[in-house]
Amino acid sequence: MTKHAPRPASSAPQELPGLPIWTVATATLFAASWVLVALPADAALRLVPDAERELLEAFGVYARPGAIGVLDLIAELARGAVLALILAPFRGVVLRRARPFWVLFGVFFGLVALGSVEPLPGSLEGWFYTRTSLAGHGLIVVAAALHGALMAWGLPRALSRLGADGRTATRRTRPTASSGDPVRRPGWGRIARFTLLHVVTYLAMGLLFFALQDYTEAFATQEQFRYFRPLDDPWVAAAIPAQIPRGMLLAWFVTPFVPALVRRRGGGLLLFALLFGTTALGSASIVPGLLGATPTRLTLSTLLVGIPEVATQMLVFSLAFVAWESRRARRAEAKDAARSRDGEQGRIS
Repeated sequence: MTKHAPRPASSAPQELPGLPIWTVATATLFAASWVLVALPADAALRLVPDAERELLEAFGVYARPGAIGVLDLIAELARGAVLALILAPFRGVVLRRARPFWVLFGVFFGLVALGSVEPLPGSLEGWFYTRTSLAGHGLIVVAAALHGALMAWGLPRALSRLGADGRTATRRTRPTASSGDPVRRPGWGRIARFTLLHVVTYLAMGLLFFALQDYTEAFATQEQFRYFRPLDDPWVAAAIPAQIPRGMLLAWFVTPFVPALVRRRGGGLLLFALLFGTTALGSASIVPGLLGATPTRLTLSTLLVGIPEVATQMLVFSLAFVAWESRRARRAEAKDAARSRDGEQGRIS
């Protein structure tokens, strides 16, 4: 009778999916789920007034005039690929969590849609800058939530089918400190620091670039601002205090990624890539607009209005926030070490 060696409690974690399979799976699922959401959204648009339908179709988030064509699919595949490349450095943070659904939902709904820096229907910025009605915003928010839920539910399962989900082979384990994931919830202190820095840099860069660039001329002449409110509208002014709740929401969605960035060389640049990539480059307007899939075509010259301000604000914010969090982590470690030494001396004495 042969003896069998005892089986370990859990196998070693599988390798994370490689960049090609991660990108292809994410982009394909993103485009497919976009179609599944856009079809009923287009049908729901027939119930709204013609003026509101024209406005939503002009932004082209989930509503495109006419049938969904090949160019629309190419645009959403490209957009999904961009988001996949942005999230690639954080594959371990996402896939090795006990509940990856909520992290992915926070990315694809919270950052890409709700937190988009591009003022679009369905985003917090779009609520103040665009002339979209409450019903129009509600329709796009529901569609974006469904899109984010499909991505968050489907991506881990698709990677698991391909044998590249990065989890343990026998059982799912909760993340530990060695995996770079948070073991404890960060609490409201980190959210408060995030929000404070966000509001300060938003105001500072806004004032700076308003003086450097002629936004009034751009809003009056460029096609991409045709459906925006004028700059002297009270709703536009209200966008400034609204950065407090917006900053809190962004902090909540970014929280799972912060421990992997703190005290890491280049952590500030990685946070900038995550924020700028998801809320700007991954928005529903830039990639499809550059490819001509939306009624309002974008060019590199038109992106020079607004994008430099956004990129500068996020870069300054990201570097400052990671530096602040790293400093706090060093102080906490020093206090823990001091307590440990005092405890050891007390036991010896």
